Amino acid sequence: MKKLIFTRGLPGSGKSTMLRHLELDTATISADAVRYLMGSPTMNAQGAIATNHGNESKVWGFIRATLEARLRKGDTTVLDACNTTSDDINSIVRLAAGHGYEVACLDFSGIPIDVCMQRNMARKEMFRVGLHVMNRMHTQLQSSALPESVHRIPIGSITAPEMENLKLEVDNWLYPVCVDGNEYAQVLFVGDLQGCYSPLMEVIQGGFRDDTLYVFTGDYLDRGPENGQVARFIIDEALSRENVHLLRGNHEDHIDIEIAGKKPVSEEVGRYTLPQLKSSNVTTDELKRWSAALQDVIVVKFNGVNVLACHGGLSTVPEKFWMLSSEQYIRGTGRYQDNVDLSFAGKAPPFWRQVHGHRNTHHHENSPINHSFNLEEAVEDGGNLRAVRLSASGFSPIEVRNKVFRPFRERVWGHYDFVPTWVREGSVDDLKLPDALVRDLNNHKMVAQRHSNKFPHVVSHAFTKNAFYGQAWDSITCKARGLFEDIETHEVVARSYDKFFNYGENLTVAPERLKEELKFPLTAWVKENGFLGIAGYDARTDALFLTSKSQPDSPFATYLEELIHRQLPRISQRDELRRFLRNSEASMIFEVNDPVNDPHMIAYEEPHLVLLDVVRRSHKFEKLPYEELQKVGAMFGLKVKQKALVLNSWEGFVGWQKAVQKNMNLKIEGYVLEDSSGFMFKQKAPYYSFWKIMRSLKEAEYRQRTNQRGNVGVQLAKLSSDVFDLPPECVTTGHEFYEWVRELDTQDLLTDIITLRERFFERDWVVEPARLTP
Repeated sequence: MKKLIFTRGLPGSGKSTMLRHLELDTATISADAVRYLMGSPTMNAQGAIATNHGNESKVWGFIRATLEARLRKGDTTVLDACNTTSDDINSIVRLAAGHGYEVACLDFSGIPIDVCMQRNMARKEMFRVGLHVMNRMHTQLQSSALPESVHRIPIGSITAPEMENLKLEVDNWLYPVCVDGNEYAQVLFVGDLQGCYSPLMEVIQGGFRDDTLYVFTGDYLDRGPENGQVARFIIDEALSRENVHLLRGNHEDHIDIEIAGKKPVSEEVGRYTLPQLKSSNVTTDELKRWSAALQDVIVVKFNGVNVLACHGGLSTVPEKFWMLSSEQYIRGTGRYQDNVDLSFAGKAPPFWRQVHGHRNTHHHENSPINHSFNLEEAVEDGGNLRAVRLSASGFSPIEVRNKVFRPFRERVWGHYDFVPTWVREGSVDDLKLPDALVRDLNNHKMVAQRHSNKFPHVVSHAFTKNAFYGQAWDSITCKARGLFEDIETHEVVARSYDKFFNYGENLTVAPERLKEELKFPLTAWVKENGFLGIAGYDARTDALFLTSKSQPDSPFATYLEELIHRQLPRISQRDELRRFLRNSEASMIFEVNDPVNDPHMIAYEEPHLVLLDVVRRSHKFEKLPYEELQKVGAMFGLKVKQKALVLNSWEGFVGWQKAVQKNMNLKIEGYVLEDSSGFMFKQKAPYYSFWKIMRSLKEAEYRQRTNQRGNVGVQLAKLSSDVFDLPPECVTTGHEFYEWVRELDTQDLLTDIITLRERFFERDWVVEPARLTP
């Protein structure tokens, strides 16, 4: 805390002893201790040992440097020295004022000189001060005075009860500003503004009220587009009011740098913040008044509750507030990513609550049951301005979505974890579908447009069943796969992959063509067995857009949304995802594995998401490199697709592909292969292919029994087809499975294939083939 105490008095007046009684020795710079540090005692010609005063310039140079270092950090500091002259005192006061410190003096000048001399003579020889020095210092003491800005605490010869009163007086002076909120109808704590004026006006409903106590948690400027309006409001409306308290945040360092006339250390401040202040006619003198009014920490007492408010957030209530530096109150205890809110909830004394801003890496909600209210939620990035109201009925959280913020491309990117290359180098025009492509999609007979009730302005383009079964693939039908656009602006809201194919499925993936055209190395990714889910961003509604590859109203989109909520349970986490997709101009593509609502062929223990890729929301297909994809996965706690292996030659690929095709122990759907140019195709695993045929087989049996079209023979023929190239034992097991299926009740045939497979292998009379173990 920005509190400085210095002592004033003769040697032997009890200064050092008193500081130990007051338990201030841990914050004390002692002139005598520094003298002993700088040099050993000396012996005179008569053999007497005395303190070495030959290094006084070094001693006081060290003291001043140490004092300045502590003041820069905002450490509570005590200077234990005689300070008998006005020059001594004024030097301390000027230095403290330059760092915004409050100053108090423990004044021992009232201790009689004869008492001091008596104590001096009782000391060990090396600690004694000469009588002529004592007399000279006494004369100086009598002719000097304390400035009015210094809080004087007089010290005389005191009894034990008086010592307790003195300790209480010093403790009270060292205690932070404490406000009785019961004098007001309510207390409103307002979070980091970051140059965002519009949401502030919503939170305080246009202006200050006399019946409300206001506490702002700091970081008023920077990164937002309305710094001038915020500054003018604080200077013109807040500084003159007794019911408004302004805490200091770390971004207020930029104000002090500007006051000092130094060059901005932040590109953001130099390019945007300062010009906005200038355009609003904010002067240096006004910034000085603002900076001088800022407090490190405040305690508000209201209705039996004590609220500790600071910018950075503490892990508990300090036993002695003065022991923490301003830097800790401003930047918080621990590391930036430490969960101080959880720690405070577990460690703080009863009837204490905390309000802070600065950091919210753990996405704490603004909830009325919190012990520690975290009011940071990226307001400058289109997040929420958070506040919390304390009234007779308790705490009431407030959140206002900020709709006035600079587009990401106009910001300084230095403090972001990473920025995709397509944002750094690409054109914003690429986020819209070209008119010619829109016409081709809308006019193509094999492409259907689906409209959404949830997002009426969004249309999806999807290839039709005729395109799929008729293999009518061209550049347009391949593009029409999970592609969503705003029907008016043609901006891409979300997108998936262009259509790609199984190895050998058509001429584009025929072995002879791949041999000539693949660009090695070739990476194989494990293919998950679920459905594709897509997360995009809808600029029209400033909303997260979650969808299956067909439409956001489908049940599959609901399954995706449920898993997103499970993975990111807090609203602030999902809001961070929204902002990420907006800023990075991207879609996320997921494999949604949901064994409850949508079981396929591969068994999973529980529903989960796998992040396959982060792709650009553009008609041009681009995706993040795998290393950056892993960073995004870590950012949101998402499982990322698994790299299986890298193949460096055609011969290596052929050998690997043949081995995969014979390996029934691979309990996966297969692999997605991607060459160095980005060309993609699939290789199915035989276990998956076999059980997919078995699923079609039992469905064909059901259709035949219920007088629908179904051909069991076609499915059985697939077991020995060259197209699937299954191991020979699959034919035997497939026929055996069919014979078992024929004995099932018709209703049983509606059971999913995973459950039927388990029942099939659980029969007592079946000898389970080793390679077909489920």
